[in-house]
Amino acid sequence: MNRLERWLDGAEEHPRRDLFALPAASDRHQLARFIADQLREEQNLSAVRMNWNLTFQGFCVAGYAVLAAAENTSPARYVIQFAVAAFAGTVAFMTLKAILASQRQREYLKRAWEHAALSESFPEPFSSTGGSREGRRAAHVICLATLCMWLVLGIAAVVHNDFEGRPAQDGVRLVRLWPAAPGLRVRAG
Repeated sequence: MNRLERWLDGAEEHPRRDLFALPAASDRHQLARFIADQLREEQNLSAVRMNWNLTFQGFCVAGYAVLAAAENTSPARYVIQFAVAAFAGTVAFMTLKAILASQRQREYLKRAWEHAALSESFPEPFSSTGGSREGRRAAHVICLATLCMWLVLGIAAVVHNDFEGRPAQDGVRLVRLWPAAPGLRVRAG
């Protein structure tokens, strides 16, 4: 487990769970089915978590965009934008933690499969370590990118520069793109 995963989980080291005693030969089929079913459940949990996360993020982006395009420049607008960014960033962070927890469970199940030497009799219901790592990277990157986006948008809501109230200077009018953008210079008239 790498440092980022340990830091996100809030623990320096995870206690290693002891693997179970090897089953009798007659129970190997049931054990293989149980581990494969648990792996499938953990993969489905990660997929559902990402699905809900991306749906929630989409609603938050839409809400933030509506607020950013609003004519109202009152401080309450920026407070609401910051709150949307903070809540959405928190959801992205918690989704990442939940996905990492599911991955740790899948790693445990993979060790249990290997401990019981089930690969000798059954096809493995998981990919190699390298392939698995590549497959998991997308969920990590999506959550981290979303978290970074909300961090930037939250900061933008706090330190916004409102150019709409300023008069045109020397025939140049400042056009606001979004709350933190310094604006574009466009010739008036």
